[in-house]
Amino acid sequence: MENLWQFIIDNWKDLFGGIGTAIVVALLAFFFTPFGDFIKGLFKITGSATLPATSGAAQTADIVDALVTKYKTEIDRRDQTIASLTTAVNALATEKSDPDAPEGIDEALACLKNGDTGKAEAIFQTILNTKEAEGHMSLKEAAQAAKHIGALAFLHDTQKALAAYKKATELSPDDAEAWNRLGHLLRRTGDLNGSERAYHKVLALGNATADKATIAIANGNLGLIAKARGELDRAEDYHQQSLAIDTELGRKEGMAASLGNLGLIARTRGELDRAEDYLQQALAIHTELGSKEGMA
Repeated sequence: MENLWQFIIDNWKDLFGGIGTAIVVALLAFFFTPFGDFIKGLFKITGSATLPATSGAAQTADIVDALVTKYKTEIDRRDQTIASLTTAVNALATEKSDPDAPEGIDEALACLKNGDTGKAEAIFQTILNTKEAEGHMSLKEAAQAAKHIGALAFLHDTQKALAAYKKATELSPDDAEAWNRLGHLLRRTGDLNGSERAYHKVLALGNATADKATIAIANGNLGLIAKARGELDRAEDYHQQSLAIDTELGRKEGMAASLGNLGLIARTRGELDRAEDYLQQALAIHTELGSKEGMA
């Protein structure tokens, strides 16, 4: 956790523009609070991710909210983080109906609500080991278990999450979401080359399936890598491609992200009028969506 806060403070200029360090800390403290209403509008890499209309949906939302509130995970990955956590919690709850399910699921769910992911991770590890041992026909299920471990560990244990998503990509090489999350984790550790390779894999999978949303996400992430390297022309090109696709698809969250990134690139170049225009457009979309984090 200390490393995450230090990363944000060290990079506050890129993340928050001209805001002073003390104000950045205050904003983070303020906005890293429960945001249950935000959950309903989240999206995964492959499409929308909403809670199932069942009696367990409220419990899932409560658990996810408790986990994110405790760990206060990365602000720019919050939407994907909650979507992945929601999937993991729902999968754990669903396992209860399987007669061969590992013991302790109710206890694991209770622990999750208290912010403790250990028992849930252990159950998914058991499922992963079992499904992997069953062979080829069960490898997709094994990969899903690995992704659930990664989603839970993403909050507090970068290396464990990294290992889990690497395992998921080995078991299911065509899983764009797993490659995307792996790219995030490699970027978190400072491995820009590895992160770029992962995002290029996401792009290749999106092109192979003509999945425009996946292509847009991959381009946006590759733009972040290029900007981190100071390759502003390349970064702008990636974000423009991402913006064009998201505009075509009507993916307003993606549009706002691209516009915001284009604004930061323009600001870095000293093109302040252009930067202001991009950021005003991003602000308008975040306001329309009711995304207070994005508006801030």
